[in-house]
Amino acid sequence: MSLVPEKEVLMQSRFLSPMLLGLLLLVPGLTMAEYIPCPLQEIESDVTTAKPPGWWSTPKVGRLQGTDIVQMGDQPVLLCYYGVGSITRDAPPGTECVALERGFRCQARAMESYGGIVGTAVE
Repeated sequence: MSLVPEKEVLMQSRFLSPMLLGLLLLVPGLTMAEYIPCPLQEIESDVTTAKPPGWWSTPKVGRLQGTDIVQMGDQPVLLCYYGVGSITRDAPPGTECVALERGFRCQARAMESYGGIVGTAVE
């Protein structure tokens, strides 16, 4: 007993879709992007230098204000800016990253391209 043509097409498409997806993942430059959010919505900053007796400092709180990608030595670094300072981390090795409003989108670098520093986003 043979299948109805519509059912044959449906069965083939269910098989071909995962197979085509697998082939696309093998093509250089067609990889999934990873979203890396800034880890905190706000940070607290305080003076850590020893103060003479009778003197104190008041901690300050700053909310996330923007992001940037800068080069430190030969490594791209992801920066999250807050009103009272910034926190950083290295970009994942072998990726090209873009600064977004509250984080970063990083994607595996294609074999033929090199780089990784793209733009600044500020609220």
